[in-house]
Amino acid sequence: MCHMILIGLIALCLACSDQEADGSEPGANTASAIHLINPWQIDGLEKQGLADPVPTLVKDLQAHPELIPYEGVLGGTMRFGSPEHIHVLNDRWVYAYFEDGHILGWGLFRYTVVDSDSVAWEVLEAFLE
Repeated sequence: MCHMILIGLIALCLACSDQEADGSEPGANTASAIHLINPWQIDGLEKQGLADPVPTLVKDLQAHPELIPYEGVLGGTMRFGSPEHIHVLNDRWVYAYFEDGHILGWGLFRYTVVDSDSVAWEVLEAFLE
């Protein structure tokens, strides 16, 4: 229950943050995702050995579709969406979109930096839309 409330709050924060800096319509510029992680949290991840933490985490999560707790349908294969749909929230959690071309969902994932070349992932909550 707590995870569902947390996911709802995250979605609300991301929706409220969907205002483009140049004043354009929300979603008109999808060149980059919204990341809520703070600079000092990024510094901490760098001290743990992650060079360029945000893109590294996004790429690492995309390489682990086995974390998605749903099977694809109609021959589709579940995968994480583009980097614009993966949001690094802080030094523990990532909120990410996944889909198979037919169905889609979102998940909250916990990560731990194991060493400079390895990140461990855990599914906290996921749902299909």
